[in-house]
Parts: sequence; C-alpha cells; structure tokens
Amino acid sequence: FGILLNTVLGPESHAVFTWRGWETLRGKRLAVFDFSVDKQHSTLTLRLSDLAKAVIPYSGAVYGDPESGAVWRISDVASDIPAVLSTREISTTIDYEETQIGDKKFILPVGATVSLLLDNKRIRNEIAFENYRKFETGSVIRFGTDTEDPEPPKQ
Repeated sequence: FGILLNTVLGPESHAVFTWRGWETLRGKRLAVFDFSVDKQHSTLTLRLSDLAKAVIPYSGAVYGDPESGAVWRISDVASDIPAVLSTREISTTIDYEETQIGDKKFILPVGATVSLLLDNKRIRNEIAFENYRKFETGSVIRFGTDTEDPEPPKQ
C-alpha cells in the first residue's frame, strides 16, 4: 500500500497537482491536493486475460498534514478505460494514521477500499489493517572468554 504513494509522488509520474482546499478527516485538518497522471507516465495497466491490455491514465487526491508532511489519505480513479476491457471504473482509497508500535509512532495504513465497476457488476473490497505488533529478539556474540581458556578437546 506504499506503491500508490510512490507512483503518485515519485518524479517518474509527472503528476500534475492542484490545490483543492482544506478538509477534516478523522478530526484532523488536512491540506487536499488533486492530482492527475497522464497515459504517457502512468504505471496503471489493466488486462482482460490475454485478450486485451491497456495503460490507463488516472487521477485522485492526496490528503496531507501541513505540520508533519505525512499523508493521511490517498485516492485514485482510473479514467479513459477502453471498452474492450469490460471495465467502466476502478478506484482505490487508502487511509493512514499514526499508530503506536512498541515505544515509537509510525504513519501506517489503517484501511483501504478498492472498487471496480464492470459492465455487468460492481465489486467492492474493504480492508482493515489493525493489531500492528513489534516483534523482536536479541542475541549476544562473544569472542574470547572472561575466564581461563577451556581445556582443548580430547582426541
């Protein structure tokens, strides 16, 4: 779920950003920028089996915290999808929040929604990310000994 951030905010996307305004999301005042990525720079490829394939332009919005610079939401919608792909629309929204793991806080995904509108049906996939945990282990490597040399091995 970092790939969308990377493809939109990375220099290869040549995304065009415009100021939308301020919005409040989950109690936080955020700066919202709309963006668009043209077909020439898009990394979004849709396929219909081996029958059809197309690179699709897309647009969306980025919601950022003006104090920290952290992204709290990113969304995109594919546009100009060729009819041969039997897909009218595909969109993604990813929400991020400050999440405590161990003794540190991280901005991590907390939810995502992917919607797909086909010629004959609508599909919606909602994902919740929760129960982040810190896993750690420790080990010590010692060279030499603190006491006398051990006895050499017996032959």
